[in-house]
Amino acid sequence: VIPQSLTGLSLVGEGDVLLKGSAVISPAGLATERQNGITLYCMREWQANTQQVYINGKSISQIGGILYGDAPNPTDQQAVWPGRRPGDKASLFALPAGENAFYYDQAGKTLYLRYDALQPEDLIEAAKDPAVIRNWADKVTLSGLTVMHANTSGYNRHGAVNILNADDCLIENLTVAYNDSIGLHVNGNNNRLEDCEFGYNGQLGLAVKGDGNHIKRISSHHNNTRNFGMDGEAGGVKCMGTVPFTNGSIEDSVFFNNMGDGIWFDTYNDNVTITNVVCAHNEGHGLHYELSYRAAIRDSKFFKNKKRGIYLSSSAECTVENNEIYFNDYEGLAVINDLNREKNVKIPFGE
Repeated sequence: VIPQSLTGLSLVGEGDVLLKGSAVISPAGLATERQNGITLYCMREWQANTQQVYINGKSISQIGGILYGDAPNPTDQQAVWPGRRPGDKASLFALPAGENAFYYDQAGKTLYLRYDALQPEDLIEAAKDPAVIRNWADKVTLSGLTVMHANTSGYNRHGAVNILNADDCLIENLTVAYNDSIGLHVNGNNNRLEDCEFGYNGQLGLAVKGDGNHIKRISSHHNNTRNFGMDGEAGGVKCMGTVPFTNGSIEDSVFFNNMGDGIWFDTYNDNVTITNVVCAHNEGHGLHYELSYRAAIRDSKFFKNKKRGIYLSSSAECTVENNEIYFNDYEGLAVINDLNREKNVKIPFGE
């Protein structure tokens, strides 16, 4: 945690600096429960609402799971998280031989593992910390770090790395990957994100809010590994909410193979420049600009997305020029006013 008092702090990694939000569990410290010849391994008095478990660096399936610390409510949970696999401890016993999974009993504070070939030397890592980095200070530099295994969605809707009401920060050369929910969450003004990679996060590569934020040379790919609802918040990057993304830009960046939109702006974003980006092979739209204003989309490529290449939804005074849009499953470019809002969309060359 970086408090407001540490304005101007630089947190710079030298060499390979890896920060993890998981805790290592020794196989020797696990209790066991057996039923019909099947063994479950149990970590008693486990306080974390764990959303991911890795054994020897590979994730195993999750049974059940409660988001954001809520009391069990499978219907609501399933709506936000269609990929949720309902079940409990009994479901672990019922799995076919060779299928590895875990279940967290929130009431009993026990983490159960089904791993049929567990060995004493195996490395078990259970996601534990809601965030790896929380920054509240202005003018902070985060550089040269790899962040993994945060346990955010068990508690809140933030990210593994958080810029919280902080301005004029530089986030550069970060790799934020294999976290349970959102990789990077930015809420502040005049921040710069440069030369970063966001991949294989459980819900979303990054979420950015505020005025004057600029994103350059990033890649966001293979996000939403846990199959959150693509119509809610999932994919490469999303900018939305009570604090819109205004007077900012995304440049020289790539968004690919996300289970969701590559780029999604939603609600009251304004004066946004999107230049020289590639949005490809996403399960949703390449670029989705919704309920917002004045986007300039130029010199970019949108191809082989499962929905539209560019989707301007109820958004005003946008310019789309000099782009390549091809081989998308829906329309290459769609301009739709779902709410009959006044708009003036300019498409100079009819791409």
